[in-house]
Amino acid sequence: MEMINTVYIVFLISVVVKGGYALMLTQSSTSLKLPYDFPVGATIYRLQPLDEKSGLAFIGKVHYHLLQSLAIPIKSKAGRELFNVDENTGSVMLVPHRKLSIAEFRGSVFALEIAAVCLDEPSEDPARVTVFIAVTEDNFAQPDCKPREEICFSNSGVVHYKVPENVHRGVFLGTLKPESYVRLCPDAVMKYAFETIDTSLTLTENGDLRTNQPFDHEDTSLHEWNVSCTISSNHETGVFGANLKLFVMDVDDNGPYIQNSTKTNLELDVSDIVPGKALPVQLTVLDADSPSVNKITVHLRDPLGIFHTRQPVTFRGVNGDHMLVNTALVPKVKFHFPDFSYNVTVTFNDTSLINKTKNDDIVFHVTIFNRTGSSPKKPVPPKELEVVANVFRHSSLHTRVVQPMDVQPHEGYFFRLARDSNPGVSATRIFDVTPATGIVFVQDEWALSRTTAKTFRLEVVWRNRDVTDRRCVVVVRVMGSGDSSSDCGVHQSSPCSVHGTAEACTSSCGRGASGGHCQWRSQASPTLVSEYATCSPDLLTCPDGRCDELERLDPLLCPQDCAGNVQGEAVPLASGKGVGKSAAPCTCAVPNTCVCIQSYTSQKVPKRMAVTESEDLLNIESQLLKPHETWNGCDFQCTTIIIAVSLVVIGLISIAVFLVFHQYKNTSKSDGFPSARTPLNSSGCHFGNDIQEHTLHQTLSRETSLEFSN
Repeated sequence: MEMINTVYIVFLISVVVKGGYALMLTQSSTSLKLPYDFPVGATIYRLQPLDEKSGLAFIGKVHYHLLQSLAIPIKSKAGRELFNVDENTGSVMLVPHRKLSIAEFRGSVFALEIAAVCLDEPSEDPARVTVFIAVTEDNFAQPDCKPREEICFSNSGVVHYKVPENVHRGVFLGTLKPESYVRLCPDAVMKYAFETIDTSLTLTENGDLRTNQPFDHEDTSLHEWNVSCTISSNHETGVFGANLKLFVMDVDDNGPYIQNSTKTNLELDVSDIVPGKALPVQLTVLDADSPSVNKITVHLRDPLGIFHTRQPVTFRGVNGDHMLVNTALVPKVKFHFPDFSYNVTVTFNDTSLINKTKNDDIVFHVTIFNRTGSSPKKPVPPKELEVVANVFRHSSLHTRVVQPMDVQPHEGYFFRLARDSNPGVSATRIFDVTPATGIVFVQDEWALSRTTAKTFRLEVVWRNRDVTDRRCVVVVRVMGSGDSSSDCGVHQSSPCSVHGTAEACTSSCGRGASGGHCQWRSQASPTLVSEYATCSPDLLTCPDGRCDELERLDPLLCPQDCAGNVQGEAVPLASGKGVGKSAAPCTCAVPNTCVCIQSYTSQKVPKRMAVTESEDLLNIESQLLKPHETWNGCDFQCTTIIIAVSLVVIGLISIAVFLVFHQYKNTSKSDGFPSARTPLNSSGCHFGNDIQEHTLHQTLSRETSLEFSN
């Protein structure tokens, strides 16, 4: 059978958009198809910028330029000068080249990385988008304009857009109609429509997308629609469909707030103060936005400088998905109260809040009184910080439960679990916490599956370089029944990453899987994308582009984020570890290696002939000589057979030696061929047969010598 090998040459050109929280593009990645004789200078695709702060089309000065090229999988830079981007408009186009032509790259895929810089307000925070261009066999000399999917949609199957949640009505996102095929088939008529009526987006018959309303990231971060395209061309009509995904990006549009039970006017007596210890008052605010977009600072007004504030700590998962920021007032070790009363204020300021007003700050007023002669008051401990998390009763080993604090390993924190008072099985036997970043996880899946408890209270204690012990309570709610027959996680420690199909993945139990079963993520696009197909124990954290402490603790948990060796149609993360983007499903059979290939087929390993023969030999019965039997040696007929076989073997060996020597002598005289000392193929796949033949030859020689000696 003839083997056809397809080589994909992918030139990576990702779009880095500098502009902080102001400049963003409506697409993180897009895939286009290009006829191989597309005209030079014509627009193939145009970047569409938005102002993330205002939610409107970006009106500032933007400079676009091409950054770098990368070929996948060989990482060649050939052909990088065939494309360019207009520095003022962001239009991608072909440019003349004195040596190369785009026609030479038919069947190849170019990925273009472009930088868009805001000239009015430069920033070091980049946003990225990748433009993939596949060079097809279509051409203008003989255009194929019959109704087909390529004329309707640039990206087959799925189209991605993104907007900030505060986007205004009427903002243009882009067009579904592919520019290159509109030019190829100018007489084709396409009409686009949503399959179901929708009021949040406007889709014209011409394929233009506009927003109808703002979105709320806190409500949902992903919206999906099915889009149909009816095309009339060459007196034929066809209908094609695609899935439109709109990602809603979080912006800091919610100010901090306090819980109803929290007071901002606090009073203490001087007897409540212990020098060097935190005051027994709660200084906590919450925010509905995520920590990635929030920049909350804490300011202390202390005229005499007798207090300092502890480093603010951020928690996640409070009141749903809200974040919590907590600090504390600590008096100096040499504390002297100045007067009858003293006032200090602690202000929480959300510096990145959009449309911020003075009323958005949260101010705590702390008044301390010196009531002479009154009996000392017992310090009132502050209300416990509480985080709620869920875990399935039959979760497997190293299942992630929650990470209450958003900290990094280099920040110098040390976490531990305090002793618990839970009835029955100890919570510290079932759960543990990573020491540097505080990830709570399942360490004893057997005990979790056997317990009948419905909740556990874990006390997480931590300290960093400059503060004493602090703590919070994690309430773990155990979901599911206690029926051991549904137990999947116990004794099921194989990694999910070994599975390469959705069926094998979702039907398998896996290490770190909540509920026991693995989860499958489909390929977002047939091109190089970060949302590649893979099997994971938890799609919320694996893969997420970050090799966290729990994944480093257990290398089998998520090799997709931590593997140092990435092979196939993929590129690693910027850190050099983990799969960054892939054009095919990725599997990781060993912890440090991930392979991404277009098709995955689970093949059974055929039994080797040598193994079968050895099994047959092992089945031969060995019987001891009975007392009345004797060994008379080999008779005349036996000896004759041995001599005949030996002569045949020696003759065959002599002929083989003569042929090898004759071939060596002939080939050594020719300068056009390698000598016998230069192997034509050094692949390890031939070693097995050589070893078998060598072993068989040694065995025959050894058996022959033994027979002659007898």
